[in-house]
Amino acid sequence: MAAFLVSGLMHELMFYYIMWRPPSGEVTAFFVLHGACAAAEGWWASHAGWWRPPRAAAVAMTLAFVAGTGFWLFFPAMVKGGLDEMVLRECQGMVALMEQAAQRLTGGATTGLVFSTAM
Repeated sequence: MAAFLVSGLMHELMFYYIMWRPPSGEVTAFFVLHGACAAAEGWWASHAGWWRPPRAAAVAMTLAFVAGTGFWLFFPAMVKGGLDEMVLRECQGMVALMEQAAQRLTGGATTGLVFSTAM
């Protein structure tokens, strides 16, 4: 549980330094919830006589749980702070940089390369 709590707090701190917005606690809640569920699963698994779902069902349920809680707690914190738009701008900048590098390397003849920064 401590590792999940620290991970959540570090993500909140990282998001604060990237977006300059006070933490909402949603990201920490995401990690603490996953820590509690991991501890509960470990407890459940230690009781060997209890029912366990088939592996394929367990994987599907785990992915659904991570995606559901991610869209509920993790991603909204990024969208509220504008991190999604920052990432798109960074990608556009990287594409422009690659286009400029290709032009310099080919002496301006980039007939085979098509890069677009308009998104």
